[in-house]
Formats: sequence, structure tokens, C-alpha cells
Amino acid sequence: DAQRKDGGWDLRGESAAAADADVTAICLQALAAYAGDPEVRPAVNKGLDCLSALQQSDGGFKSYGTANCESSAMVLLAMCQLGIGLDDARFVKGEGLEKRADDFASEVASMVK
Repeated sequence: DAQRKDGGWDLRGESAAAADADVTAICLQALAAYAGDPEVRPAVNKGLDCLSALQQSDGGFKSYGTANCESSAMVLLAMCQLGIGLDDARFVKGEGLEKRADDFASEVASMVK
């Protein structure tokens, strides 16, 4: 019942302008164990379509307007739990999600040197 019309989830529900990538990915992680259930699969598919639409042109994700590594990590975890590869056409944008996650790791590493 909490799934938005755009297929994702947000802490603010339908009052938010759009679903949030973090919240949507976390909900998909929770549903992953039940994804084979015919009553659950449509919600999972809608959530994946929503995440694909939320993905930025560089392959990363934003949460509440800010690109960050945590959002990309949450999506990667959801994809892993659902058995979706990094080459899935819905998530191949820009240099890809894996490259964007690597970019964030490099940025963080440069800050702690």
C-alpha cells in the first residue's frame, strides 16, 4: 500500500515530488526474498522501473536531490539481492553504476590521504 504511483517508495509517500532512490532500493531489498511470489513480483518490477527512471545520466543516483555513494550502494545491494547483473539494460547509463560507485570510492580515498 505504501508503493507510490511511480513505482517507487518515499518516506513522504505521494506528497513527495518523486520516489527516493534510497528508500526504493531498501524496499526492494526487503521484498527480494519474496520476489518469486506472483503477488509480490509486480511491485518489484514497478520498483525496478522506477529506479531505472531515477538513475542519473552518469550512472549514479541521487537521494533528496544530492548525488551520493550511499544511494548507488543501496541500488547495487538491491540488484544483487534480486539477481540482477550490472549489464541489465535498465541500469546501463553513462559509464554505468559500477563505474560511478568506483568514482565515489576514489573521491573518498583522496579525501583521507
